Amino acid sequence: MCYIVPNAIPTAQQFALLIDSMLNQRSDGLVKPAAGPLSIQATGAATGLRPVLDLYESLSDAQPSFSLALGPGVNNTRPALTVLGAPNAALLSIDRASGNVGIGTADPKAKLEVTGNAVISGNIGVGTQTPRAKLEIEGSKIMPAVANAPSAWIA
Repeated sequence: MCYIVPNAIPTAQQFALLIDSMLNQRSDGLVKPAAGPLSIQATGAATGLRPVLDLYESLSDAQPSFSLALGPGVNNTRPALTVLGAPNAALLSIDRASGNVGIGTADPKAKLEVTGNAVISGNIGVGTQTPRAKLEIEGSKIMPAVANAPSAWIA
């Protein structure tokens, strides 16, 4: 319904509806400068994961399908971008300082850390960028941690 018509004065309630329907860029944490990209500010406390964007399959859903969050992971003090599935369950995390990527963890401690099983369809190279077999290790020996321990074997 349009309340702005010629020669009419909107009521206080109509004016309040108009003001409330507008986006206040700074206080709403959403800015689109003319010469820059859309910017969204994270919400919440300065510690822990701070939500930036929730993605819903349907807005009637109780929980978002995915969320993007900024901030440290569970034991991480470094800034990171984290994709969440279930509430606060990290699916993917990228550490801003190191570039470490975590799958299934919000606190990756290596260039790639996978928490859970991984399936790789191609070849894997350790010490080589062009592996010629399912697993090619170049430049070093394979050394199990303890030679006779049940956990120190290659199958």
